[in-house]
Amino acid sequence: MGEVEVYLGGFSSPLIRKGNVWGYGIGATNKRLIGFKNWWARLAFLLGPTIAGVGGATHLAREFLSPSSYSPNQTSLTLGIPTTLGFAVFVSLFLTGPILPLKGSIGELDSRKDFAILKTAVQRIEMVEPRGLTIGYLVIIEKSGVTVKINIWHKKSFQQTKKLIQEFDPESRFSSMMFG
Repeated sequence: MGEVEVYLGGFSSPLIRKGNVWGYGIGATNKRLIGFKNWWARLAFLLGPTIAGVGGATHLAREFLSPSSYSPNQTSLTLGIPTTLGFAVFVSLFLTGPILPLKGSIGELDSRKDFAILKTAVQRIEMVEPRGLTIGYLVIIEKSGVTVKINIWHKKSFQQTKKLIQEFDPESRFSSMMFG
C-alpha cells in the first residue's frame, strides 16, 4: 500500500504571478506541488488601480456632463483624492508584500488547482530571489521536459515559497540561484 498524501501547507499573494495571472498561490503535499489562482489576491492587486480609475472616470464624466459648473477645487477633489488613494494602496501592496495563508486541505487544493506536479515527476526546482528592481521566480522542470514558471515580485513571497518548496522536497533537486 502506498504512502498517504499529507497536506503540508499553502499560501497566495497578490505579488505572485503565473503567465498573465496576478494573485497566484502555491500549495504542497508530501506527494504533489500545486499551483492555484486566488481571486482575493488578484482583487488586492487590482484594488489600487481600480480606485484611481474610478476617480478619473468620475472626474471625466462630471466634467463632460457639466463643464462650466466645475471649479478647480472640485477637480482636485474628484481627481486628486481617488488617484492619490489608489496609488497609495498600490504602493503599500508592494511595500508590505501580503501573504494569504491557505488553511485548507488536500481537497481544497484539488478544487482550486491550476496545475499539479507529482514529486516523482520533478527533475529540478530552481529559484531566483527578487532583489531591488529584479523579479524573482520559481521554475519547476519536470522529467518530461515540461516547465512551469511562477514570477515572484516580493521578498516576503519568495521566502514563503522557498520554505514551502524546502518542506515539499528537502533533497538535492532544489537549488537556489541568485543574481550576483
